[in-house]
Amino acid sequence: MSDLTVFYVLDLSASMQGEKLDILNHAIEECNDTLSELAKEKNAELKVAMMTFSDGCDWITPHGPEPIEDFAFNYFQCSNEVSNLGVALYELNNKLYDREFFNITTKDYFPLIIFITDGEITDDYISAIESCRANKLYEKSTKIAINISDDSDLE
Repeated sequence: MSDLTVFYVLDLSASMQGEKLDILNHAIEECNDTLSELAKEKNAELKVAMMTFSDGCDWITPHGPEPIEDFAFNYFQCSNEVSNLGVALYELNNKLYDREFFNITTKDYFPLIIFITDGEITDDYISAIESCRANKLYEKSTKIAINISDDSDLE
């Protein structure tokens, strides 16, 4: 059986309070349900790795991707004022290289990376994206960005 791993990179900065956070929490539930169905169709095991960011970043799954059956999702609350996506991207890039955290095999699907933010980023995320692009696994992954705002700073 192949693994289908989804990495969530989630903005929990203060600008995400209220309706935006409700949308984020609901989007995760919907994505997990849809991806579970897809994994079954592909005879794959869905695994989830989840990181949040605001003034820094934290792994909700600190030991690596977890099978969806073992993953306990709890609704998030917002934390600090800032939204340091660049810090989160550097951390994601490091974990994609870390074989103890994420060990992809030739039979596995390339990972899916889902970013959810309102786009009010407060650090230099552009150089972090460039760093990620040098990572072949990041480049071959499928990336989805969900922007929960009409007034985003992201390009």
